[in-house]
Amino acid sequence: MSGELDRRRFLQWTFAGTLLGGCPVFADTFPDRLVIGGESLSVGHMLRDGHEFPEPTVRTRHDVVIVGGGLAGLTSAYLLRGEDVLLLEKEPQWGGNARLEERYDRSFAIGSAFLHEDDEAARLARELGLRPMPIEDWDGTVLAGRFIPNTWRDGLNELPYRRSVRAKFKALREDALSWKLEDEAGKLDQVALIEVLGPYGQEVLQWWHTYCPSNWGGRADRIAASVAIEELRWMAGDDESDGRATWPGGIGALSSHLAERLTPVMGERMIREATVIRVVPQNDRVEVTYVRDGVVTAVSAKTVIMATPQYISSRVLSEVPDDQLAAMRRLRYAPYAVVNLVFDRPVYDKTYDTWCPGARFCDVIVADWVERRHGAALDRHQVLTCYAPLLEEERRQLLTADGCRKLAQKVVVDFQGLLPQTRVEPIEVRIYRRGHAFHIAQPGLGPVQWRASTPIGRVSFANADSQNLVSSAAGAVNAARRAVREIEGFL
Repeated sequence: MSGELDRRRFLQWTFAGTLLGGCPVFADTFPDRLVIGGESLSVGHMLRDGHEFPEPTVRTRHDVVIVGGGLAGLTSAYLLRGEDVLLLEKEPQWGGNARLEERYDRSFAIGSAFLHEDDEAARLARELGLRPMPIEDWDGTVLAGRFIPNTWRDGLNELPYRRSVRAKFKALREDALSWKLEDEAGKLDQVALIEVLGPYGQEVLQWWHTYCPSNWGGRADRIAASVAIEELRWMAGDDESDGRATWPGGIGALSSHLAERLTPVMGERMIREATVIRVVPQNDRVEVTYVRDGVVTAVSAKTVIMATPQYISSRVLSEVPDDQLAAMRRLRYAPYAVVNLVFDRPVYDKTYDTWCPGARFCDVIVADWVERRHGAALDRHQVLTCYAPLLEEERRQLLTADGCRKLAQKVVVDFQGLLPQTRVEPIEVRIYRRGHAFHIAQPGLGPVQWRASTPIGRVSFANADSQNLVSSAAGAVNAARRAVREIEGFL
């Protein structure tokens, strides 16, 4: 940290939680107000640990089996709704990383939050009759107890640093806008962002250390420089509108809408709480085995779409070429917690998404932002969504209730330390944890990703990790469209 940031502000920024340590954060009643949720992993862990499941005879036959009921799996089922499709999802709810919850008549995300108005996910939503609601607001940042709107635009003049430090932020912005990415992309794909940020100082690095984990699964030393530079060009470019859109509940609204549309068409061929343990390609069929309520069931299909992350596909799919299996297992995944703070009154609405360097969470989203922007009367409860990704080596913290409680409590303390108006006790704290939330946009990922997602006979892959360096709703929809094209010849 540069000595140019005055000491008082530095302490406020970096040690906000420590300074608030003496303030009561409903410590006595916190466990009663905390709700912990997460993935169902017991069967998956048995598979990982080598448990031998029985091999039942095939019960039913289908044209297509789709493994995974997240956004990619639901989209695949929607595109194939005229076929005999069986959709299997290990969780009790549809949506995967794109899910919503509701509390006090408020919808909020426990995963992905927004899309871009012109991307494939937005086009699918419009096709379904679900109109994306524009966000119309550039992200702000809280530093040293100050809110800075439009961080990478006019906000650079308001950063609580000396002029020389602000000049480094501006220099990065100008350099990023002037780079010819079509010439630089190959090189920037191969290096970590930290190698590009070296000349711009610790304050700039700290900001990106906050931004990168929430979007791409790792700090600046683990993320390909290309994705961050492309993002910065978008945030600092000439467009007046940021082009993002969402709904109450984030992308979970799209997943829910898809599931509602599919249920009358597919009926009992949509099965939840069904964990797939084997996918075995054969000459003219693919056999799929899953566990539900302790019962092991086998089905057969002409073709299969694996709408699951590659770390799952690589464990359940047999007959994978050695080099492809190695590529599948080179993908890395970020552990992630989303902490929703529920208040009995409006608390914060300065911007849709606020970045918070120095806090235990990366950013906080106003869950009812688009409702407020579109004139809804919201004078009672409010939910604020804090995104708290972890590093890979911190994954174990999410395995225990005590680890989740400590993480959630630190999020609350740091949120209360942001601004005077945020020193409010939530009436409820809801933490949702995922051990392998999304793939890390690591340097050199492109060729590995391409090899990992190559179809294997009658099996195709449809997950955001098989499509783009960056995990996104558009990537999930694009992956589904590609997988459906790949299997059409088998139907």
